[in-house]
Amino acid sequence: REGSGLANSPIAPLPLPRARHHALLVPVLRLAGTLVNALCAADDAGEMHASGIAFLEAHKSVISRILSDRTRHAHLSDLAELEAAVTLVARLVAHRRGDVNDVVNHGPAGSNIGTPLGAPNVTPPPQSPSALSAHRWRIVDEFVPALDALTAKLITGDGKYDAYIAAGSPDGSPSASTSHAEIARRLAHERAKGYAAFGGTNANNSGGFPELGGLEPPAAAAAAARMERSLRAVRAALVSTQLALAEQGRATFRATDPNRHLEMDASANPKPALSNFAGLVARVSEELGCEVRTRVRLLRRL
Repeated sequence: REGSGLANSPIAPLPLPRARHHALLVPVLRLAGTLVNALCAADDAGEMHASGIAFLEAHKSVISRILSDRTRHAHLSDLAELEAAVTLVARLVAHRRGDVNDVVNHGPAGSNIGTPLGAPNVTPPPQSPSALSAHRWRIVDEFVPALDALTAKLITGDGKYDAYIAAGSPDGSPSASTSHAEIARRLAHERAKGYAAFGGTNANNSGGFPELGGLEPPAAAAAAARMERSLRAVRAALVSTQLALAEQGRATFRATDPNRHLEMDASANPKPALSNFAGLVARVSEELGCEVRTRVRLLRRL
């Protein structure tokens, strides 16, 4: 399978330095997210939350790169990093703010900054609780625009992951049976020149679509299934975070997406709109309906 298609595959091997970085990055982010999710709920003094924010500050550039999701083609490694980063950042960002005593880490010797996860406990110079609280929330707030942009990108259903899932899922599967997926598959069919029919083979009988990175249909379907599971987890975490921010009065939404109007600057920071959430609800409802019908057919065959 020579050519550019393999390089665009969602399971294409990563360059060695990137592969080593990925092999370390994802487990660390998952561990940090698991600790924060498990311990923040009972973290009355704010110590775990402070440690999580210190971890974000120490690795801000790496996490910001992951949340930007700027790669052109869908890859399972990028999505795994995105899922791990969103799980961690969303939990810290959505933490409910109270008074100073609720949000400041009362560490030893007056320390309120917190220690990054896994780092030795070194006592910094004492600082005022209000100043430390403001510093911590500034760090958290710096990630909110990235979560807004990522939410607006992923809930519209027009991104690279949605396109691959729709085109790579088998015929008749719930992921390929919605009206939105059918449109995406037709677009993939139009772009796949040289194919005799949708789902057919090309002149070399190699199978698959160019948009699927040159994978054979079974491999593409397996990759699409894994991608769909991760994408749903990321999308659920983002929507839950937006809901938490709105309930706390820290987020407001326009009725419609301003980036779809010609008079708006395309370079402006995108934010999700109520119309985007409404479209997501409609697509998810249709997906659930297709899944229910598919399960009913399978049960009747038993």
